[in-house]
Amino acid sequence: MKRDTKYQLTLLNEIEEYDGALYEVSPPTAVAKEERVKKWQHLQLLVDEDLVEKRSDYTYRLTAMGHDALDLHRKGLIEKAVKKSGDIGLAILADVAKTILLSSVP
Repeated sequence: MKRDTKYQLTLLNEIEEYDGALYEVSPPTAVAKEERVKKWQHLQLLVDEDLVEKRSDYTYRLTAMGHDALDLHRKGLIEKAVKKSGDIGLAILADVAKTILLSSVP
């Protein structure tokens, strides 16, 4: 599987907009559709990067770092960070984006 940063940002947004307190996802199975497996794998990457917290086998919540990453994305700073650093981990991109933000403050 290749990491897809745009897809990860879409997932973060989906989790933020989810109606319940915890975002629920069905587990992938041997006969799972490709999209469900992709979602599961990218959720695990978001957990690895501390942007999402796994609360149980199938429930997740957005962390403060996840909210920050979305805010930086909405300001266009994640995209600037990709141009500056390449398509690296989303948590690292958020750090680069924060540096860009802080360097623009007089």
